[in-house]
Amino acid sequence: MKVLQISPWSNCKNHCAFCSQRGDKPFTTEERKQHLEDIYNEFVDGSIYKKYDFDGFGIIGGEFFTGQLDEIEDTWYKLVEHLSGLLKTKKLKQVWINSNLIGVNIKQIEKTFDLFDWDALGEDQKVLLPTSYDSKGRFHTEEDKIQWYKNVEYISKKYPKLEVYGTAITTQAFVEELLSDTFVYPTGMRALNLLVPRLTDADYFSNPLTHTKQYNEILHSKLNEYPEWFFPKSREQFIQFLYKVREVLGEGVLENFFEVERHSSDVFTYFPYKNTFFVDRHTKDNGKENMSCGHPYTSCCYLDSNHCSHCDAQKVFKYGKNY
Repeated sequence: MKVLQISPWSNCKNHCAFCSQRGDKPFTTEERKQHLEDIYNEFVDGSIYKKYDFDGFGIIGGEFFTGQLDEIEDTWYKLVEHLSGLLKTKKLKQVWINSNLIGVNIKQIEKTFDLFDWDALGEDQKVLLPTSYDSKGRFHTEEDKIQWYKNVEYISKKYPKLEVYGTAITTQAFVEELLSDTFVYPTGMRALNLLVPRLTDADYFSNPLTHTKQYNEILHSKLNEYPEWFFPKSREQFIQFLYKVREVLGEGVLENFFEVERHSSDVFTYFPYKNTFFVDRHTKDNGKENMSCGHPYTSCCYLDSNHCSHCDAQKVFKYGKNY
């Protein structure tokens, strides 16, 4: 499965910590409408298939449902309806529509997913709503957090065949949250994909040495630019966290740890306004220099150790307390 994601704009009002789509370059209503029209037209004339090899399609902001669609709803629904038709004709296996689910217009979300013919979905076809959990970087107030939980539950109940799934970065804050039993798994969420924290996109993509064995050295040189709750402080504590992950999320959680393979083998996200691609491939074949264990250097996320967190996760999930 190969999924092409396109980001028509970066406008978002939530300003999550370390998000590459923080809306630093606002797009006008006319620009947002034109970018949606461009995507629609490329599907209609078939040119998108000539440029990219994919069988799943995702559309990612910024955000869509916190005012960005106002005044251009007709263009948005035209595109979504076309994507729904591509599922019915089996030209697509998956459609992803992302949202942070905070401060969103629920009516717009409902009208969007009402356009899909849920009974026509084949066994190997899915519609997904990706979101993410980050108690420190995403939820600026307790009300944000409460609203996010309520929206996950409401949307998943209203659309039983819609796969609402999340991504959580295993920050020091999340490590402590899970170990203290204060994390509550969202009702209705199909899966929680765990990713280790790494340098932000600005650092990660601007310096080619971040794809080499010098990654950990660069990380430590940048620590003063990151909050103390971001990178895991202790490998020993992180391994205790992994035991807890195994206990809370089950032994099969490895398929959702550092991996996107539950949904696809590769995710290619295209930012037209940057003319750049981001390849989200958390597998050993990630196209970059890897450690001797085969995992990317970004798996070295501990502040007190150069050990591979991915290897630690594999061994904990395989051997449990015997590791």
